[in-house]
Amino acid sequence: MDAYYDTSSVVVTLEDHIESRAEAGLPQMFIMTAEMGDRFSLNIHVSPNGTSKLVHHQNTLGEVEEVTIGIQGIVCKTALPPFSIGIRRGDNHTRHLRQGITVTGLDSKHFNQIIANVKHIHTMFSWYTPKGKLKTPPDFIGSYKHLTDKVKAKYTTISASNCFFTPKKQAADYEEVTIGEEIDPHRVLSNVDTKKWVYTEDNKVDYYTIGVNKDGEMM
Repeated sequence: MDAYYDTSSVVVTLEDHIESRAEAGLPQMFIMTAEMGDRFSLNIHVSPNGTSKLVHHQNTLGEVEEVTIGIQGIVCKTALPPFSIGIRRGDNHTRHLRQGITVTGLDSKHFNQIIANVKHIHTMFSWYTPKGKLKTPPDFIGSYKHLTDKVKAKYTTISASNCFFTPKKQAADYEEVTIGEEIDPHRVLSNVDTKKWVYTEDNKVDYYTIGVNKDGEMM
């Protein structure tokens, strides 16, 4: 976002998009109140290894599935593949290698409601998490400074990230997957020491792009 970025119009577009997603009938953070949690039959499930996940019951047999809750925002920072810097085997940097994205609402009222709901769910998770494991306030909520000749403002942000690799000794319960060429075309990530690190379903992130068809409709 530079000095010519039209913050006013993009906030209107963002709020329209947030409303349309909320009306689509899928779990969205904008409307994630206690009542909506009951509507989608959401619960926090604690696995034997101590991790907590937000899930919903699939059927009367009690089988659960992890839930994805939508969050909409304006991208202001990214740390995404492909990467061009090589990984040396045995490099301690591997454990800290992450992929992530930061979004803001440029003081959108709808985005501020998303922030409030995120904080509420964070509090819910803290009830099921050993003391000290979750920071308060959440460390994934931060701020973005938008500075131009005419505007100097600070906006609240939400960051989401995860590690590219899991230590092999901690991955016994996870399914290993192949790193796709689309995110690692230079085979930078594939050079990791596979005796120490593995790429699992929990590390995998799906990326989607928005296109426009011949009728001018987004797809």
